[in-house]
This record gives sequence, structure tokens and C-alpha cells, in this order.
Amino acid sequence: MERLVMVFGAAGAAASIAVVVLYGLLRGDWLQGVLAGIAVGMLARHGGVRPAD
Repeated sequence: MERLVMVFGAAGAAASIAVVVLYGLLRGDWLQGVLAGIAVGMLARHGGVRPAD
């Protein structure tokens, strides 16, 4: 079970880093890329978007 958690954690970190790098390279705005990477990481950890109440 721990190995599965590690695999998904690594995949989430890789996705966040990929978002930062791609956003920075394609749009040239590295700060927004970092913020987008953080947002992706939060979504991956949280499990998605909740519907509004």
C-alpha cells in the first residue's frame, strides 16, 4: 500500500512540475506557471473539484 501511495505521489509531483515547465516555456510567465503547478498539486491531493453548495 505504501508503494502505491509513493507512485501516485510521484506522479502528482511530476504533473505539477510539467505544468510549471510547460506554462513557463509556452507562455513565458514563470510566476503564473508556478501558481498553476501549485493549483494542480492541490487538486491532485484533494481529489478534484467539489461542486458548489
